[in-house]
Amino acid sequence: MKKLFALSLSCLTIMTCFVGCGDDDDDGSKKSGPDAAVEAFAKACTSKNGGKNYYTYQFPESYIKELKEDDEWEDMINDYNDDLADYLEDCKITVKDVKKGDKFDDDTLKSAESYFESRYDADVKITEGYEYKVKIQYEEDGEKETDAELLCAVKLKDDGWKVINNDADYISSHY
Repeated sequence: MKKLFALSLSCLTIMTCFVGCGDDDDDGSKKSGPDAAVEAFAKACTSKNGGKNYYTYQFPESYIKELKEDDEWEDMINDYNDDLADYLEDCKITVKDVKKGDKFDDDTLKSAESYFESRYDADVKITEGYEYKVKIQYEEDGEKETDAELLCAVKLKDDGWKVINNDADYISSHY
């Protein structure tokens, strides 16, 4: 049941830039910045038609441009949407909570830049970053289970907020 979602949160192959748009918070205020990016990404991981946001919030714009030029962008989105729609026929996934954690130190910011260089051949400058804890509830056959995933939001200069499907310790130790 959780395999597709875990795969979704663990596929480190994508990023987006719909940062200026925020979702209404419970109190009616607009969310923006890293909170909005992480929440939109989490919702894309639980929505039948979330593929475009899922990939856009992960990939730098230069990589998305390459995918479009190679006519791979739309196919990637459609495949994601089809796979998740099939999965959601048997279970329900709900984002229960999103909490901002620690702010990145300078070393972690540099590691995140190396992440983008190695994954997407993108030369980026990251100005800010945070780790997040996202609680997800899975419901299948009347049974509910809640899991928490750690991921990060980073601000790419001239490209907005992106989501990395790993925790800050992983980014620091592997990049």
